[in-house]
Amino acid sequence: MKKSTLFIFITIFTSLLFSACASKSKIVKKERSETFIADLDSFYMDEINLYSSLAMNNAKICNYEFDFYPRTNNISIQGKISLDAVYVVFSYAERVKLYNAAQDYLEAYQNGTIKNEKPTKKNAFFTSEAPIMWGVLGLSHSLKVKYSANVEYLEPDKPYFRLKFDPTEDYSDNSTSPSFSIYISPSQWTRIFELCDQQSLEAKCDEVLAQAEAW
Repeated sequence: MKKSTLFIFITIFTSLLFSACASKSKIVKKERSETFIADLDSFYMDEINLYSSLAMNNAKICNYEFDFYPRTNNISIQGKISLDAVYVVFSYAERVKLYNAAQDYLEAYQNGTIKNEKPTKKNAFFTSEAPIMWGVLGLSHSLKVKYSANVEYLEPDKPYFRLKFDPTEDYSDNSTSPSFSIYISPSQWTRIFELCDQQSLEAKCDEVLAQAEAW
């Protein structure tokens, strides 16, 4: 091949290569699903004061921070029960279970049909698993633990919706997750429904995307 012909070939090839690279978008957009809303950082939602108990101790008021993670469509709640800091992650699928159970609880409460009985796994709305983090000096441990949704009377006339997280051994570091419960009243559920409404969360993400993509 003559040098002139080779030079022309290389020039054309290089031009096509750079042209293809230049036309390729550097922004990759992923389809929205139950496990992905947007490629955005997590954001703070609000704080709610809820009764909580550690193991068999009496329930005390704890402050829980709610955060949303658009990249996974997860909501986390973080608080401190006694000396333990706890952090629980609820996926969209888990939130649907909780929503349905809460609706059953609210209907039973309004109808006055909630029995004052010891909460067990047999009379639970459902049992499932959720990732948690915990620790005394910080969130130094993480594990997926079993939990159940039930009802427990903290006072004679106040049946609370209860989330009970079972103690689970972590064989990787010989630690055990704390046994703790979170109690939610009917009015608190109303606030949580408003706070965790999926359409509202997606709308907030769309606002951020619109700002970032404004031209």
